[in-house]
Amino acid sequence: MRDQPSLEVRYGISGDTAKLLEWIEGLREKDYLGKWTPTVEDELERKIGIKCPWDNANLPAYLTELLSELNDRTGTN
Repeated sequence: MRDQPSLEVRYGISGDTAKLLEWIEGLREKDYLGKWTPTVEDELERKIGIKCPWDNANLPAYLTELLSELNDRTGTN
């Protein structure tokens, strides 16, 4: 679907938020841990392609920022 705008353009989100959304949308049933997604922190750099721009101690705050942006822009609360 190359004729579709990127997730960044479609939703007006940052590059890292787009990567997170792409990862979430690409999860298969076998990837889930029961009813939960895999632990984002474990997948962040290797599978999602996101590197926290802040000190690692601030990773939870960065993820919260990305998820807030995702929820605000995509209407998925």
